[in-house]
Amino acid sequence: MHTTRAALASTFLAATLALGTATAQQTKAPQTKRWGDLNITLEGCFRASSGTDSGCNLVLTNTGTAPLRVPLEADSETVTLPDGSVARPRELIFGGQSGQYRTVQLLPTGISVRAQLNYNLAKGVTTLKALRVGDAEFLNVALAQDLPDEPAVNPAGVPVTTAQGEQVKLGLLDCLRVKTSVTCSFAVTSTVDENLRVSSSSSDGTWLVTRRGLVRSADSVSLGGDDERYTAQSLMPARRSLLSQVTFTLPETDTSVPYLQLNGYSFRNLPVTAQAGPRLLNPAGAVVDAYRVRDYAGKLDTCTYVQDGLKCDFTLTNRTDTGYRLEVTSTDNMFLGLAGVWYGARTLTAAGTSSPYRVNVPLSSGGSGTVSVLYAAPAGLKSVPYLRFAGLEFENVPVR
Repeated sequence: MHTTRAALASTFLAATLALGTATAQQTKAPQTKRWGDLNITLEGCFRASSGTDSGCNLVLTNTGTAPLRVPLEADSETVTLPDGSVARPRELIFGGQSGQYRTVQLLPTGISVRAQLNYNLAKGVTTLKALRVGDAEFLNVALAQDLPDEPAVNPAGVPVTTAQGEQVKLGLLDCLRVKTSVTCSFAVTSTVDENLRVSSSSSDGTWLVTRRGLVRSADSVSLGGDDERYTAQSLMPARRSLLSQVTFTLPETDTSVPYLQLNGYSFRNLPVTAQAGPRLLNPAGAVVDAYRVRDYAGKLDTCTYVQDGLKCDFTLTNRTDTGYRLEVTSTDNMFLGLAGVWYGARTLTAAGTSSPYRVNVPLSSGGSGTVSVLYAAPAGLKSVPYLRFAGLEFENVPVR
């Protein structure tokens, strides 16, 4: 077979063009280095079309078996320029959190968080001799004219929707979206035979990581219907469940939450939907309509719907040898609904007196007195799972 010089030249030119294209693609492809249990992936470095603003986009992935608290520091995350000089970053952005000298993020196992290191570099600089991030070093990094793309770095995985603590367990109900606001609802259930005081915070131990590797703090929290910006608190009766909710701002294109931590409890790959799940957190059980403490006993006679809510009638009996007036207040007077939300007292009535705050019940020695309480209530109740009245506890009382 004979090959002409022109054919050789064409073959050589085609091979050269192909090699050049492959080299350009390889240059643009992300590079990954190791820093302990971290994968450090360089997505690309860039410079502004005018001025000295430059930066590098990176993704840090925890490949270890334990969460890592990772710092990015201006003294460590430096670049070496072609003339041998070293430049420190003027800004470190880690998971969306910006700092001038230091930023820190907690990386759960298998989770990626995006970082951007911004520098002031002279206009003539088009290549970085070296970029250092922790123990990772990238050599001969070109500065592109455009910002690199920021694709999703946390792909969908197996959902983890339950968590277990020493005294409570949590289970996801749903994550509902309204535009850019996403509220994740959980059933928090007591696993002990005693009443607990519990709280939920929007700051410490509550945050999420998006698909693009950004860390978001909570906008608000709710516990048992108590909606708060920072901290919600609630009584949790023994073996009962409360509705716990946390709200974040999340891009409308995100259809899942790769990682969410609620008060230290971890969840993964939670689907974001537009339809609520069931809210039957406190199913019916054995009726407890009588309760006593040292000085008095109580009987829940009836609970019925009226125009303004749910009206419950109680009988209190003095268990001492001395008559007295028992003060009943609205602060310790509420019931827990099927959906894990508390409903408070609107009006108390006793001895011909009504008040939204407190009433006095005259109790002679061994005698009885009655109290009526009007509660705010949802429609459709067949029974009251748990009711607290004047220090007394009633359960699964039928609504007639």
